[in-house]
Amino acid sequence: GTCQSTGSCLCDYGYWGMSCSEECRCNNNNCEQSTGECLCSNPRKTSASRCTLCARGYRGADCDISCSCSGNGICNTAGTCFCDPMFTSLDCSVKCEGTSIPCNGHGTCTST
Repeated sequence: GTCQSTGSCLCDYGYWGMSCSEECRCNNNNCEQSTGECLCSNPRKTSASRCTLCARGYRGADCDISCSCSGNGICNTAGTCFCDPMFTSLDCSVKCEGTSIPCNGHGTCTST
């Protein structure tokens, strides 16, 4: 890194931390200098996945194919939705009965 006039370090690409000693693990993307959070060059990839998975609503190798799971799930590269716990159906548009667990943990939520 480079020492700034304030005494703080400006890290080289791929490094972070007070002394730039931590390596970014972001699938060849840079990271935020103070927290190490991934800064994905593709805005359709998620920082939480270290820039490897598509954000909600996208799929494909470059996350350039739109995919709708009704905002209640994520889709894989084939376009299949994986619904959040309280939702079901092919596009995750059906809300399951129950409070915070489908069917309050005493049944199975399915779409008919």
